[in-house]
Amino acid sequence: RLIYADWLEENDRIEGAARADFIRVQISLAREPLDHPERAAWLARERELLEDHRTAWEGPLRKLGAETIEFRRGFAEFIELSAGSFRRHDEAIFN
Repeated sequence: RLIYADWLEENDRIEGAARADFIRVQISLAREPLDHPERAAWLARERELLEDHRTAWEGPLRKLGAETIEFRRGFAEFIELSAGSFRRHDEAIFN
């Protein structure tokens, strides 16, 4: 994930830099202890990045009918959608 973040930053400087930052922030939040001195700053940055970019980052999944999307370590890890949406888009979801 960190290598991908580096690649995003190098190859897509506008949108990629934000996504790279998001990946790094979420990895830090997952790795470091709850009492880490930077935790509050990371949480604030995570919220800021999601507020600014959630629509773009979730867009392709929303088109497939995703109702709930949760990110972990910079990537969508949990997606909730109806059975109908799953049946209509199963090929796209798994490819």
